[in-house]
Amino acid sequence: VSKINEQLSSLRKFSDEKNELVKKYQKFYNLGVLKSFIFEIISAIDNLENNISKLKNENKSEDSINSIISAKDRLIILLENENIEVVEPNLDLKFNDPKQPIVCKVIESTLTDDYNLIGMISSVIHSGYNGIIGPNNEITLLRESWVKVYAKNNTEEN
Repeated sequence: VSKINEQLSSLRKFSDEKNELVKKYQKFYNLGVLKSFIFEIISAIDNLENNISKLKNENKSEDSINSIISAKDRLIILLENENIEVVEPNLDLKFNDPKQPIVCKVIESTLTDDYNLIGMISSVIHSGYNGIIGPNNEITLLRESWVKVYAKNNTEEN
């Protein structure tokens, strides 16, 4: 009887180890599916923001712009429900300042002769995103904020 109990104990231990392994694979699979879903939503938000800017530049009606803003807001709520937050950079800090609330990726630059403006953010092209991920609820950068910064005007006047 003791030998059978010992074998059962070993079998339970083996089974528990395999169950933990299956749970880990399931977690990674779910994270992969969720990650794909999140990035598709972020891409859709970027497209809506581009269309909002385009419509504003073309002086289109406020109703059409507001309907797109409403759709964008609904997508942001979907992200927030998955513990993803939209993070805007601080426009009073340089793009690479360690105090920035989000990492900034420079997409474009605006030339300036004002040395005080060099490195400052002239506009935010797209917001950044942080997520609360993992068993320890760690804040993880999902995408940096895309920004336009002031750069030194290198043209010489004659």
